[in-house]
Amino acid sequence: MARKDYETEGGEDKKAVSLEDFFIYDKVMAFARKYRPVKEQTFSTEVFNEERLREFFKAYVFPLGDPLKLYLQELAIQGFYMSVSIMGEPAILVEELF
Repeated sequence: MARKDYETEGGEDKKAVSLEDFFIYDKVMAFARKYRPVKEQTFSTEVFNEERLREFFKAYVFPLGDPLKLYLQELAIQGFYMSVSIMGEPAILVEELF
């Protein structure tokens, strides 16, 4: 007996994989515990541009979409907003907590 692609062997519907399945909330909370947001760039400011954010969260584009979008949304909820660094690129400006 052949089964349809969307059914498992037990006849249950298989849940479709979505972009949200690749989002890990604990990574955002770890970021928020290590850094605090700042509004202006100073000597002690760390700059998280797109490249650095992708590396930190391991949020690389793949066929389902761009998971960085989800991380940026959750970071904004935590008070980390994109601004423009002195290099003229969009970035999240932070200071490391000790």
